[in-house]
Amino acid sequence: MRYNLFTVLSLVVTGVLSISLIRLVCSARAAIPSTTRSLSRRSKRAIRLLT
Repeated sequence: MRYNLFTVLSLVVTGVLSISLIRLVCSARAAIPSTTRSLSRRSKRAIRLLT
């Protein structure tokens, strides 16, 4: 039970951080679904934004 809670919480934190990063880099009004789709197609750009 404890492991499942940790996994769920880590997924939530990862999601919140990725949305925050998109809003910080792209703009506050960035469309999250389309931005994540474009970054998933260009994985090197997503990695560059993180480093």
